[in-house]
Amino acid sequence: MRPKNKLPGTIEKHGDRWRVRFSMPDGSRPPFYTEKGASREDAEALRAALLLELAGTLHDPAATSGGATLGAWGLQWIERERARTHRDADGDLQRWRAYVIGTSLADRRLSAITPSDLRRWAKAMASRTTARGEGIARQTVRNAWTTLRAVIRAAGEHEPALLESAPLLAVELPRGDIEQEVELEEGFDVLSMAEVDRVLAVEDLDDDQRSAFVVGVYTGLRAGELHGLAWERCTLEGPRPELVVARSRRGAVKAGKVKRTPLLEPARAALHARWVAAGR
Repeated sequence: MRPKNKLPGTIEKHGDRWRVRFSMPDGSRPPFYTEKGASREDAEALRAALLLELAGTLHDPAATSGGATLGAWGLQWIERERARTHRDADGDLQRWRAYVIGTSLADRRLSAITPSDLRRWAKAMASRTTARGEGIARQTVRNAWTTLRAVIRAAGEHEPALLESAPLLAVELPRGDIEQEVELEEGFDVLSMAEVDRVLAVEDLDDDQRSAFVVGVYTGLRAGELHGLAWERCTLEGPRPELVVARSRRGAVKAGKVKRTPLLEPARAALHARWVAAGR
């Protein structure tokens, strides 16, 4: 008599594969499949591996998809897509497990992912090797990036409440080569609103410094461009408050391109306060 297995989830024979299912916090039961011809022992191993991958989302009622890690959310989404569209998602599932699960990126909560996380993942992908010590094929890297793009885009579309705290989920990641797609300017990062609040709460900042941080955060200007701002290029009133970025601290702006940047209200208010403080 087979001893009762106390691990969560069920294992069922499904054609020439085994199917593993769990009850998720949202009430869904997405299926996970073994390879064709796998044994019951293979299915048990898959269940054990999935429990590790989904740790933090299966038994925590507060861990909705917003609190889920990218790795766990991606696994669920790929399986839901297969069930919904009946398309072959084996390639996506294989790539997700091989190149995302087990990385620091997979362990990041959806609400905390930043461009820096993508850069680190891409750098690690570029240096990965096969069992024979050879670099992995360029097309394999591209396919892995395509799957990652799709999951991040889906997270933004499925979880609109996350967009305020996770700006990256609202960004349409480029489709070119992986080196270009994650070639975000070194040192650039997206701050959550909680992080912005912590920066602005630093007591040692004077009013000018605090205003500079507010304008930088809400316009995305580089430090040199902030130094190069002139009042005559700031439109603080009217229907379309904006900045004209025409010079940097060292003279020319990057690539020599003059650009117009809309002023969101926090940045406009900060600049207006500096204008009044200067006696203008």
